[in-house]
Amino acid sequence: MSSTVLALVIATVIVVAVSAIVGGLCLAYLHEEHVRGTRPGRILFRALDAISRTLDRIPWF
Repeated sequence: MSSTVLALVIATVIVVAVSAIVGGLCLAYLHEEHVRGTRPGRILFRALDAISRTLDRIPWF
């Protein structure tokens, strides 16, 4: 397999993975009330809230 094809395959895998993660987070935010009621949802939103508070402390962000 040539290096160009390998690079395209790796780039495609990265794009698909990022798209899946972003899509999942979008669905979680659309159904936030229901998702927060589940144990994994509470963990997810606790982590996202912590990230948000951390980013709020950065003056240039």
